[in-house]
Amino acid sequence: MELPWRRLYLFADAVDAPGLHFPGLQIPSGFQAVAVVPAPDELARLQIPGTGPATRFFFAGATPREPVRVQTLRITFASNIKGEVEVEAFLPESKRRIGLFDVRYAYSKQMFEIAVDPGMVDGIYREGIGLRLTKGTEAVWILWGEGKDCSVFAPHLLVLPETEDFTSKNRLALFNHHLKSQVCYHRSGWMEGCVLDGLYDLYRQTEDITYLHAVKNHLQQFLADNSGSEEHSGPRVQNGKIVADVTERTLPYAVLARIEPDHPAIGALIEHWYADKREDGSVYDRETDTITGEGVYTAGYPMAAIAAALDRDDLAELALRQLLSRKERLAAEAGIYLRADVQGQRTYLNWARAWAWYLLGAARILIELKDWSLKSPNLYYEEAAKEFVRAAVIAASMQQEDGLWAVFTDDPVTGAEAGGSAGIAAALALGVRYGFLEEAFRSKAETAWDGLLLHLTPDGLLGGVSQTNQGGEELQRSGYRVLFQMGMGLMAQLGAALGKSL
Repeated sequence: MELPWRRLYLFADAVDAPGLHFPGLQIPSGFQAVAVVPAPDELARLQIPGTGPATRFFFAGATPREPVRVQTLRITFASNIKGEVEVEAFLPESKRRIGLFDVRYAYSKQMFEIAVDPGMVDGIYREGIGLRLTKGTEAVWILWGEGKDCSVFAPHLLVLPETEDFTSKNRLALFNHHLKSQVCYHRSGWMEGCVLDGLYDLYRQTEDITYLHAVKNHLQQFLADNSGSEEHSGPRVQNGKIVADVTERTLPYAVLARIEPDHPAIGALIEHWYADKREDGSVYDRETDTITGEGVYTAGYPMAAIAAALDRDDLAELALRQLLSRKERLAAEAGIYLRADVQGQRTYLNWARAWAWYLLGAARILIELKDWSLKSPNLYYEEAAKEFVRAAVIAASMQQEDGLWAVFTDDPVTGAEAGGSAGIAAALALGVRYGFLEEAFRSKAETAWDGLLLHLTPDGLLGGVSQTNQGGEELQRSGYRVLFQMGMGLMAQLGAALGKSL
């Protein structure tokens, strides 16, 4: 099917912005970062030069040639935002407010959208759109330009041609298009790893070589000696050594182990893990001294993948220890915690993504080491398999009627959360597919898939995802939701495990 995706966007065709130098790192090819500055009363204090107090985008040449329904206005951030800001969108001449972007702890290349009232559309065509900070005292930066393969990062209006029917099938086709494009590139770490797993799973299920091409394009972003790369965050290779200051950032190397197990980064990563190993075999960050549930997926699973690729018994047992050590410190009768510090203080009880990381990591460790365990039965493996079943039963019992899980799975008031739900359901589907769980769990995963389809935007992006947890439990319980490419990776994993056609 020929995708109509270009017809869904009206891109700004000119910009007038303060003349500030972008202080961040490199940005996607074809783009530049433009500043959005605070409202006028903050300008003098900050001594910010420029053409005016607001950044202005013009849509003079973007008037559609066919009848359309304007849905939302979107912007994409060029760099991380470490707190909470509000960006007002308004008509520059008539001063009418279009809406307010409520931006909390955004990451680089995260897209935000606000609804556009139909009564504002003609004004947007005539006047353009002004942007200014109404909360926050320092300039923020958004992407502007015509980036190859990721043009949707540019400021645009999402429009629906009245002649198009945006069924779930069409939304999934657009989801698939974005998944394979640069839209879903993340820095090397847990976000990137979620997308890589989704792409590689789809490649193995469909044998569609375009998924493998996408995987290799992702890996190229951080496997070179990349001191000038877009994101200075690990793990990355510098002078032949792995730089991995946070355990959750080692996830992408599971896919690398399947494609290129003899890559020098693999050996460097193994050295890193053994240097960081604790007495009980667990590997987690020495700086924070906090063990996390993410480590089952972001460390244990890559260890298992590398162990399988290199036929390393020691790495296989080390991978299993990542699950079992976290079972000892994070599992409880009430559910699962995300974190535990050296004093035994535990936090984020029954957070949906804590369940996702724990279950998805356990499932993938068992899958990667299944052949290894058949050659030589192992008590650690048997214990890990029992723990996966135990945890899966508890998680499945907290699924809601809409097929999803609440952001805190034991507290429905916190609202459905698409990202964690996709991860939990993917783990259940994988468990059934590889014989670790009974067939009844597949229906749980299918119901989740149906629920997730309702959170796809008309152009195939996944919304309804809780933001990164930098804002603490308060933000997670607030009902705040975002578009999140990492969630698309988890949904792709679920789709592949269920054999869905995208």
